[in-house]
Amino acid sequence: MKTFLHRILDSISSGNIKILALELTIVATGLVIGFQIDRMYEQYRDNQLAEQYIQRLTDDIQSDLDNLVNVHDAASFRKFATETIYASINDLEIPASNPGLYIVSLEQAIYRFSLVSQHATYNELLSTGELNLLPVPVRISLHEYYGRVAVWEQFDAAEDFIQDQSYQRFAGILLPEHIQGAMSRDVDMPVTREEAMAAAHRFREKQEAIEWIPRLRAQHVGAIRVANELSALAEAALGQLEQFSE
Repeated sequence: MKTFLHRILDSISSGNIKILALELTIVATGLVIGFQIDRMYEQYRDNQLAEQYIQRLTDDIQSDLDNLVNVHDAASFRKFATETIYASINDLEIPASNPGLYIVSLEQAIYRFSLVSQHATYNELLSTGELNLLPVPVRISLHEYYGRVAVWEQFDAAEDFIQDQSYQRFAGILLPEHIQGAMSRDVDMPVTREEAMAAAHRFREKQEAIEWIPRLRAQHVGAIRVANELSALAEAALGQLEQFSE
């Protein structure tokens, strides 16, 4: 069986240019069709992969938004708790009138926010170079959101010493039997007026705890601000993802 090259040489030697042109046209057409099929397959694969990433990113960011709602809620309560125990320094009617809330406030005031972000999909896109599968507006919104998350995660890690200081400065104010309920924000926990008043007196005697109140409040205010900023960026990123998936 003659090869394609042999047939070309035979056509040239016999002067049969029409057959040569026909064979070349057939080959060229086959190559074009083959390239086009390969390109269509690659485009289909890229589209399918992009859709999968879009869904994963949507799930990740929605999970972050749910977490940010909890962060905002917790930080708002802790800001209130900080202000409550600070006010009790000069007003003992506060622990007397609502013992459960006061005990919870003493515990909640010392906690800081912890931002847990789901960014495995975004990191995968960066490491594989497949972020280019997504349109530019989506890439920009993801960069803005996850870039901001990275900044605050570094800030969060650097704030560990504040939590340690808080535990040390407030140690011994609450009775062991009240800590579990206070940790879960159970304002209806069984606490007597006398127990709350005793805790208030222990707090008033701890100058290192009182001096720490402004730092705690600033931390909670910062957590509220962070939650609001990140929520806005997350919602913007979700909007871009939804627009691309339509």
